Amino acid sequence: MVRVDVLLIKATACLRAVQLGVWLPVPLTGGLAVYHRPALVLAGYLGAVAWTVLLFTGLLRDAVTRSGPGPDGRQTAGPGAGEPVPGGTGGVARRWILADVTIAAAGLVLVPAACSAACEPSWPHWVLPPAMGVAITAAALTGRPVAAAATALLLAGQVAGALAGPGGPDRLAAVAHNAVSLVAFAALAGLVAGHLRQNARELDAAGEAARQASAREAAAQARFDERTQHYDRLHHTVLSTLHKIARGRLDHRTDEVRALAQRDADYLRGLVTAGSRPGAGLATALAGVVRDKQALGLHVHSQFHDLREQLPEEVESMLTNAVREALTNVDKHAGTDEAWLTAVGDDGGVTVRVVDRGRGFQPAEVAPGRGLIRELRHCVVEVGGRVNVDSAPAQGTVVEVSWQR
Repeated sequence: MVRVDVLLIKATACLRAVQLGVWLPVPLTGGLAVYHRPALVLAGYLGAVAWTVLLFTGLLRDAVTRSGPGPDGRQTAGPGAGEPVPGGTGGVARRWILADVTIAAAGLVLVPAACSAACEPSWPHWVLPPAMGVAITAAALTGRPVAAAATALLLAGQVAGALAGPGGPDRLAAVAHNAVSLVAFAALAGLVAGHLRQNARELDAAGEAARQASAREAAAQARFDERTQHYDRLHHTVLSTLHKIARGRLDHRTDEVRALAQRDADYLRGLVTAGSRPGAGLATALAGVVRDKQALGLHVHSQFHDLREQLPEEVESMLTNAVREALTNVDKHAGTDEAWLTAVGDDGGVTVRVVDRGRGFQPAEVAPGRGLIRELRHCVVEVGGRVNVDSAPAQGTVVEVSWQR
């Protein structure tokens, strides 16, 4: 909305400059001779020019300070701006307009009174064109009550000035013509300004609705991502354990399976209570994955070298999940019960490799989705890691994940 106010202020400022400029040929061509007090009339004109500069500078400054950018970049009402009126300006701007109307009305009375009998009904009266600009400015920048009062005051000033000035056969016709023009231009300005503000309100409402929709969509996406993350973790832990037990591949009476079930129960309890524990280190996390997989029947040969440096929690989580997914892929699809895991730290980074000698596959023919491709192509890259999957039918699979600071 403030952009509309600024546009209207600049437009009316340009109009006022043209209206004041119309009178410049009068003193340049000796037209001041028609006045009883030419010096006073010229001083009044120069004062009107100075007031116009002050007026529109103040209006622009008020429009900017009254509505400054908020935290989200949108325009919000500033402190001490005064109550807004239907036209869109605040109390400070309204006082500028009222002062402008008062000065113009005074000029409409005083300047014709200084005119001699040689004056034409309207041309030498430099106050007439700017007075119409004042009415237009009031109609564009204030509400209807203020604009109507301003127009009425200007009409009264025009009639009083005509009565105070020299008479002539065309005086009544000139007064009527100028009065109709003043009212018509003010009404037109009010209609145009109202239309612009209505469009601005509709655009603001549409923008706000779009922002709210975007926020709702982002929140929904965040909830979906969180559910997907929980699903992946459950898929690698609790669901995998239950699946093995249901298929009879695990004996729930053994100590290893009981320990695995206890860890899964602890994980579920942590999800329910929204608890989180700081990372215990990559070596410890990978050792836990190896124990889990071995309890599920997969024989994992593991070697860790130089994993002393603490990694960012999201990187540790990514590497752990990638290894878990790779070993789950071996257990489900490789057709072998043996895998090799190595993790080596170097120069502030780490490289993890999972190798099996199973049936292998063709990576280019695997559709993206849940499982190995999704985990490694998305989660790893999200934290700045790199991944390489090397496999071929009957040649086994090598999964290598690396991350560097």
